[in-house]
Amino acid sequence: MSFFNKVKSGLNQAKDIAQQTVETTRLSAQISAKRKEKNAKYAELGEVVHLAFRAGELSEKIERIDEFSQAILQVDEEIKQLEQQMQKIKGEKTCACGAVVAFDSKFCNSCGRMLQDSETPQDKDTVIELETPVLAAEEAPDHTALTTRTCPNCQSPLDEHAHFCASCGATLE
Repeated sequence: MSFFNKVKSGLNQAKDIAQQTVETTRLSAQISAKRKEKNAKYAELGEVVHLAFRAGELSEKIERIDEFSQAILQVDEEIKQLEQQMQKIKGEKTCACGAVVAFDSKFCNSCGRMLQDSETPQDKDTVIELETPVLAAEEAPDHTALTTRTCPNCQSPLDEHAHFCASCGATLE
């Protein structure tokens, strides 16, 4: 590869990283704004409930309370969608157990569930539900080691806190 091709490749990678950073920063700001909006709605809801209680009109304000509750649920859904967009940009997916794993993982390194191969960056929150192996407390791996580990079964690199191999699903000890 010529020097100029290497420079061009490096500049393209830098551009991609910069775009990802800008997009994740934008989404983080939107998520933060939505959380503030949600907190404001909680405060308004609390005030409505408190004033209605003091006036003895709580049952008469149920519709207004329901409106605030529905608005809070809507903001929660908007936050969830923004968080999913951020995961797509970062090349991550979420297992049914809630753990965030790398997009190319075939198994969750936290619970050992098999993740679908057909997931794409646009649709990667689907998982196949399988029996989840459970580790006894004495079988749990030591998380204090900071050395690079590899899977004893397939030799793939492992996350330092992994309970299972993300490539083959092997249980780690």
